Amino acid sequence: MGKRKKLVSAAGDFLGTNPGILVAYMAVSFLVILAFRFVFPGEGAPLENFFLPWSLARGIADFIGLFPALVMSALVIPFGFTIDDDAGFSRFSPLFILKIQGSILAAIIASACYGFLFFAALPMAQEAQSVMRSKGELFGMAKQRAELHAAQREWQEAGRFLNICENIWYLSPPM
Repeated sequence: MGKRKKLVSAAGDFLGTNPGILVAYMAVSFLVILAFRFVFPGEGAPLENFFLPWSLARGIADFIGLFPALVMSALVIPFGFTIDDDAGFSRFSPLFILKIQGSILAAIIASACYGFLFFAALPMAQEAQSVMRSKGELFGMAKQRAELHAAQREWQEAGRFLNICENIWYLSPPM
């Protein structure tokens, strides 16, 4: 009999060697997606001071959207690169299940992680974007009103709107 090659997916063996490959793959993917969003933010941030949190929220939302495809590729691709010389077992045999139990466990854990990301992290990222949009609109309206009241020499009203602007963006460009 020839020497058998061990079938290892990105999840590694069940409590065996290389169990962190899936985690490392997902972490690198997350960083690549974040870097992409910082270089190509898509929709611009509502205000300049929101660039960092805006890009971060967009990157998180994109990662969550791509999470199932990333996990599937991490779990499936390694099977195509492994040859088993002694593949004399049938589908769903105990030996076959034993060989892929690491991938099955990783898929179950990844499903639970995706559920958490989809139902907890994604709404928080979307809420952060919504708050930034609202603050951007409020800043624009308050700035416009402050300029209008300043032109009419209504300094007290202009001061109120300037306070709103400063609460949203403390180091905003002077008006």
